[in-house]
Amino acid sequence: MYKIELKNNRKLMDIQDEFQEYFPHLIIQFYEAACVKSAYYPAQLIQDQESTIKQCRASEKEGHLFLDDDLSVYQLKETLKNKFDLHIEIFHKIDTLHWSQKPLGDKQILKEINFEVY
Repeated sequence: MYKIELKNNRKLMDIQDEFQEYFPHLIIQFYEAACVKSAYYPAQLIQDQESTIKQCRASEKEGHLFLDDDLSVYQLKETLKNKFDLHIEIFHKIDTLHWSQKPLGDKQILKEINFEVY
């Protein structure tokens, strides 16, 4: 199990880096608002990685996010939304320089999709 501290003064890029320590072939993108389920996730809704958690939400709740191998995309998204007022999507690395443009499906298990494809 891996623990990520979610304090208001932490930058989004720090959360992304820690997430990638546990799942190196996946990336979290933080969004200003929940995206509509579609194949297109507009870049203009992605939060600036230099932003702090406090700048991205109305809630002041701090705590820890726990990651484990059995966690599904849906569980992670719901935990971050309901507990920490953060909206995310998760993307898979398709080669050494590129990420998929389509987010992972909610039913997928993070451990099962964290693999090299190049």
